[in-house]
Formats: sequence, C-alpha cells, structure tokens
Amino acid sequence: MKLNRKIAALLLCIMLLPMLFSCSESKNTDQPKTDAGTSQSSATQGGAQDENDPDPYALEKILPAANYNGASYTILTLASASAHDTMPRFDHEEISGEPVNDAIYNQVDSVEVAYNAKISYNPSSNVPNDVNQAAASGDDTYKIVIYSNQGLAELVTRNVFLDMNLIEQIDFTRPWWNEAYKKNLTVAGKTYCGFGDLFFEAGINNVHLMYVNKDMCAEYGLESPYQTVYDGKWTLDYIINMVKGVQTDLNGDGAYDEADRWGLVQSPIQSSIMFYTSGFHIMSFDEEGYPYLDMYSEEFVNFYEKLYQLDYKTPEVCTNTQAHEDPNFQMFVEGKVLLSSHFLTVTSTLREVEFEVGILPYPKYSEDAPYINWPTGGNFLMAIPSVLNPADYDFVGTITEALAAQGHRYVRPALYEVTLQGKLARDKESQDMLDLIFDTMSVDFGWIHNGSGGLAWFVSSCLDSKLPNIASVYSRMEKRAEKFYAGVVDYYRSID
Repeated sequence: MKLNRKIAALLLCIMLLPMLFSCSESKNTDQPKTDAGTSQSSATQGGAQDENDPDPYALEKILPAANYNGASYTILTLASASAHDTMPRFDHEEISGEPVNDAIYNQVDSVEVAYNAKISYNPSSNVPNDVNQAAASGDDTYKIVIYSNQGLAELVTRNVFLDMNLIEQIDFTRPWWNEAYKKNLTVAGKTYCGFGDLFFEAGINNVHLMYVNKDMCAEYGLESPYQTVYDGKWTLDYIINMVKGVQTDLNGDGAYDEADRWGLVQSPIQSSIMFYTSGFHIMSFDEEGYPYLDMYSEEFVNFYEKLYQLDYKTPEVCTNTQAHEDPNFQMFVEGKVLLSSHFLTVTSTLREVEFEVGILPYPKYSEDAPYINWPTGGNFLMAIPSVLNPADYDFVGTITEALAAQGHRYVRPALYEVTLQGKLARDKESQDMLDLIFDTMSVDFGWIHNGSGGLAWFVSSCLDSKLPNIASVYSRMEKRAEKFYAGVVDYYRSID
C-alpha cells in the first residue's frame, strides 16, 4: 500500500519516538569513552551540533538549497549477500510499516524532494564489470559505486574512481562519515573511497562485535561489562580474567564440547580481529603519504603470544574453525556461553532467549588506547566514478552528502529500534555500544588491499594453524609481502 510523504514521515516519527527520547535522556557523563578521559557520541563526532535542536540533521540546516530539475542519480551496488552479510539498499517506492524499510524510504525521499532529483539504485551481480565497462565507454550513468571493501579497493588501482577531495560538498569531518577510513585510505593526499551512514544498515550489520550473557555475568558476580567499556578497561587482559572459572561439564561426560558451558566461544578469524582492534596495523604512511609495510614489532609478537594464550591456553575458551562460527553462536543462544563473537545480523535469533543479552565492542590491548572496531570482509566502501562530468560535481556532491546525512538522521535510530528488542534490552547502554562500535570503526590499507602476498588474514592463518611462534612465520613471508604491497603502491603512483 503506497502512502503519501507526509503520512510516511508521521508514521516513522511515531515508531521512533521511544528511541529519540532515550537518546536525549542523558548527556556527556554516560557517553562511551573512546580513550582515557575522552567521550564520543555520534552527535558530536566531526563537529558540534546544537544540543537543544530536536532535529539538527534536517537538510536545510546542513546544506544549501538547490534544484536539480529532476536529474538522475543512480547508485551501483552489489546484488547478493554471503551468509550474514547485509546489502546496501535504497528502496523508496512505498511505506510498509517496518521501521528500517520506512527509514530508508525517508532517507531517499527527503533528498529527492529537497533537491528535485531522481534517485535509483542498480543492484548488480558483477560490479567490477559494470564499472570497467562504464569507464571504458565514458558512461557516467552511475554517480556512485558501493561495493565490498577489498573488491572496491582493487578497482581503485584500475584508475576508475575520482579523488573525492575534489567534491566540495562531501565533508568527511561530519558525523555521518568515518574519519578513520579517510585517514587510513588517503594516499598522497587523494581519497578514492569512503564509509559512513550513507549505507548505515549494511555498515553496522557487517561489523565484528561481541555478545554477552548478562544473566551469567550476575551469576558469576562479574562487573557490568558496559561500565568496563565506559571506564576504558575493556581489554584483552580483562577478557582473559573475566572468563576464568566459567566452564562446566554440563552433561558430566568428562569431555568439554558444544554440550557444555564456556566463558568464550570464537573462531580463529574472529579472534584475529583483535589484532586490528588492539591498534596494530599492516601498513603505515611515509612523508609523501604513500603506504609501506610496517607490521612487525616486538610488541606485535608479544600481543600474538597473548592472543594465542587466549585461544589455546585458556581452558574456558572454545576456539573452533570458521566453519563452526554458527554452531558456536548457537551455544550462546542456548545460554551456555558467557561471551561470543559474531555479527549484528544474528540478533534476530536472540529475541526469544530466556536470558538478558548485551552487545559489546571488541576489546583493545591497553587501557590508555582508544577503542577500534573492525568491519567484516563483507562490508562496503563507496566511490565516485572518474568518468563523472566536472559539471556534475556539485550535483553528485550534494546528493551524496545529503543521503549520508539522512541515513544518520533516519536509518540509524530505526535500526536501533529494530535491533534492540526482546532480550536485547532497549537501554541507553545498548545504544551507546552500537554507537561506539560504528563510530570507532576503522580500516587498514594493507587489509583493504589483499591478494597473493597480502597479510590481511596472516594472524588468522597462524591461529588457525595453531602456530605459537609468529616471528619465524612472518620472517618467511615478509619479502613476498613487501613485493606485493610495493606493487599496489606503484598502482597508486600511476593514477592520474
């Protein structure tokens, strides 16, 4: 059933009222800390907003008025998802009564109405082919491309995308963009891809996070993990200590397996994400702004030893192969696990459980470090095709910035409303954790660019093979990795 725009907006406001009121109940004192003594919220990141303004992200308050006379803005994106991945979508044909669907409707419709533009999206099964064909023929039908992290990064090296710093209206310091992505993916002053609330539903669902059984925390007399996060003490060491003693042979058969109680269940790849969330990196940037391999250090070796201890020397931790990730999480759903790693897409399986569930970020390495959270391999980046006519820079910049802002305005609170249901309590702490996770997401140039010789999954492979000494393995791979990444950098040097 199609509804007009006024009714659509009214319905969405009614559905989101509880979340909007919960957002305004408290201010800085309870915001999640991203480093020692520093608080961060989505409302203040990248520029302060008026705390007394009930709708600070209305388009007329953030962008100049414009009339594009019905100009077409087509988004090219991926059509199908792997298991647990969520695709970017921009459906806006009708209101359905489902909060996220209706929020996306309002995200797109509000921009179309404000700027007299026609927004559409083309889900494709072969994005690289479509991008390359458009580049070869000079076809500028697609105004932006949204594609998988590593897939889009590979396309960048083919010189088919525009330096987004040339687009005046796109402001990566605003709260609907991720500044860490811009910093870590800008090469020699040029930024070819970005990440933010433009595709918030896909962005937040395709991220690594942790779930906690809050009832089990109370049973074992453990401090609220939310408060631990707020205090900046949610670290790898903290988790190792937290799970101690959380193990029970429930069926009494003398063997610990999926039928028993565990402190933490995970796969090696889920565990390896702590390499990134602990602040380690594959590549750094030289004085000219070009990346170079900079992974190995004594601190990295020490960190890996501690991670190996967590995975294979801590009795309360069950570390299975990647193929066991879903069975692992089923153990959590059945109430037998204190902590479990997974994605946000599995929250629907938790709505009928008989215990209270919490969402947590991945841990950091030291208390004085900032929180960092990491995308899945199935997450996305956006880019602007280089065939875009310079006369259209203003149009594409305005619509792109507006869509990102309205994703922040509409889709973020709607997705929280849907996610935080049932045993995932609709408390302020749960929303704070989701804000913290999304707003501290980061990326590494050497992770985005991964091929034969790349090191994106090096730590994961070592853990999967149960190798206790990473130093010797790294020494055997270093020259190959240096050659691979030098080749990637050469591509960037050759881009016009």
